[in-house]
Amino acid sequence: GTFWQSMGSVMRVFMTLGVGYILLVVLVSALREDKYPRLILPLALAAVLMMTGGWFVLIHEVFPRGDNWRLAVLAVFGVMALHQGALLGKFRLTVLAFWTLFFIYGFMQVGLDLLDMPFAYIAIVLGASLFVVGTALEKTPFRVLAEPALLIGTIWLNSGLFDRIAEATSASWAGLVSGVCVMFAAYGMHKSERYPRLAGLGYFIGSVMAYSGLFDLVRNTPFELAYLALSASMLYACVVLQSRALLFTTVIAMLGFIGFYTAKHFANSLGWPITLVLMGVAFLVVGTIALRVKRRI
Repeated sequence: GTFWQSMGSVMRVFMTLGVGYILLVVLVSALREDKYPRLILPLALAAVLMMTGGWFVLIHEVFPRGDNWRLAVLAVFGVMALHQGALLGKFRLTVLAFWTLFFIYGFMQVGLDLLDMPFAYIAIVLGASLFVVGTALEKTPFRVLAEPALLIGTIWLNSGLFDRIAEATSASWAGLVSGVCVMFAAYGMHKSERYPRLAGLGYFIGSVMAYSGLFDLVRNTPFELAYLALSASMLYACVVLQSRALLFTTVIAMLGFIGFYTAKHFANSLGWPITLVLMGVAFLVVGTIALRVKRRI
């Protein structure tokens, strides 16, 4: 800290932004020579980090009393998006495609925030667009980025949906609807047969959200038993979808509800010991059914 403060403004800018551009020149030279493939990734990462930090240092030195951090981020991310986009047009590298998308979406996020657009709408718009971009990346040399883009896009989009639905209704409805949406997205990935890991993760997260939201909605209402019926019917969906992740959450939901329901209605009755025995039998039955379903998956 003391060493940094002892330097002048010009030296601070040179030690960050200047070094970043020197690394950029070295990176471009290495790409043109095509002799040092192992240096490309560390050079690209170092150049981006130094240039990004350097631009922030420059803005701080020029506008030391500026307090609008969003304008600074907008300017820096815009410049870096142009940098990385130009390099990507010349050198078709995955790391350059990653940084280009990162800065473009960061620029749009901050720009829409400056326009006072609500967070939920920003998340829905950018999440949906990133999901489409991830689908398109599958047909390009940068297909390794498709899976992360689809994952982030799905989470981003559904976070916006959750926020809007929770504000309009309740968090329980938001969890149920968002969970079902995530499961539908997972189903689409499952049918494409290209993203098995994402499909499994989507079934798991989506079903957890849906089961939690549904339980909150039916708890202490006349429709409590509908939860057990619905979760039991989902065992058939586990076979059709061949999803172990969905099977796991479904079994946990069924066992959890059985425990909750018996504890609520029979804990203070004389037949509570018998209820415990019956509950154990129910657990064994559910476990047996789950094992048979798993064999078919």
